[in-house]
Amino acid sequence: LKLAYLCDSLGMLPQEAGKAIGSNPMLLTSSLLNTLHPTATYYTTHLCIPLPTLALMCGKYPGLLTLNIENNIKPKVELLMQGMGLRQSQLVALLATSPTVLGRSKYSLWSSYNALLAVGFSTTVV
Repeated sequence: LKLAYLCDSLGMLPQEAGKAIGSNPMLLTSSLLNTLHPTATYYTTHLCIPLPTLALMCGKYPGLLTLNIENNIKPKVELLMQGMGLRQSQLVALLATSPTVLGRSKYSLWSSYNALLAVGFSTTVV
């Protein structure tokens, strides 16, 4: 059922979905109705991430669908957008290339941000 969801609903290729499940078994134990589907819907609806992009992101970071929306995703999205000044399009571009950003701690995100500023990046570049 979970493999079918990853392939049929998200558009992952069967070998990609199998690899994702193999590297993150939580995909098998997470509830489809309470975790995987609502999280995928949050990414596509609230963050406006196209479904093909989400499928690629899940291939890069299979744990993406197991993250808690309220306790993990929303606070980090708020930090990236309001705290660091990313626009919606920049956030989507960042997540598309580096979905593991959402798996990092807020402290780690701030540290990376401050390190970029320290070497001369401006907030308009970041």
